[in-house]
Amino acid sequence: TLSESRPWTSTEGKVIEGKLIAFEDMTVEAAPGSAPTGSPTPPAHPTVVRDGKIRLLVNRKPVEVPLSRLIQSDQNFAETIRTAHSPKP
Repeated sequence: TLSESRPWTSTEGKVIEGKLIAFEDMTVEAAPGSAPTGSPTPPAHPTVVRDGKIRLLVNRKPVEVPLSRLIQSDQNFAETIRTAHSPKP
């Protein structure tokens, strides 16, 4: 996850509680018959915004939300997270 759980508000005033997550799915591989060890390593530069959408984890399910459907302060929050995770020149 890229943020703690927080309320996200649509431009229509609907509020959903969710965590901002990256578009990359992480998997852990293990040899047949053995349990995975450790935790997956997150990508160095996760994709926060793709095709004008963010991805939220809502009730343990990923949901894609167009940024244009969120109020400006939530768009700004997502942009702050995207900038923080962007590669540095």
